[in-house]
Amino acid sequence: MLEALDWEDVYTRKNLLDYPSWEKAFPLSKDPPRSGWRQLWSDRVMRAQALNDYSDWLAAVRRGKSASPADRRSRLEEADGKAQTSANPLSRNFIPAASRAPAREAVSILNYRLCRLAVALAWFEAERGRAPASLEELVPRHLAALPECPLSGTPFRYAPGKVWSVGKDGKDDGGVIDEMYGYDPEREGADAVWFVKRR
Repeated sequence: MLEALDWEDVYTRKNLLDYPSWEKAFPLSKDPPRSGWRQLWSDRVMRAQALNDYSDWLAAVRRGKSASPADRRSRLEEADGKAQTSANPLSRNFIPAASRAPAREAVSILNYRLCRLAVALAWFEAERGRAPASLEELVPRHLAALPECPLSGTPFRYAPGKVWSVGKDGKDDGGVIDEMYGYDPEREGADAVWFVKRR
């Protein structure tokens, strides 16, 4: 299965090569093709330059994958800012759309890790007949090691019956879920919560 970034890479490159015309690619765009002389001279040059801009953006994002969550976010914002000020309208419109992929990937990893923690907690409770006093009790029988939140780089929080991440803002709201929105990575001030249930 492709990572979100790999899938977005294939999708973005295909769109940059195959888009039929500016009006069809961006029918509701408020960003008209404010091109430099090179782009006006040739549609192919505009596409080639956008592919180069996109490759530079992707390389910066991939280099940041091993950085801390805060560094990763700042590198992504820097790369996005560079794309948004490009003279090439394709770069300005395609790259910011692709920049949502790293956030989606981090949220997928977050949910996977929360799910594993919730399963390990339920397994522990089924075996022992009680909830663990802390997540450390799950290691090594139920988990090889405790994961950390990919959004904040901090340990997961735990209370009997639930496990949560402080989310992107790094502020612990006590594992209180937003009843209206659930967890939305685009919104600051929300914890990502999984509840532990067993029969």
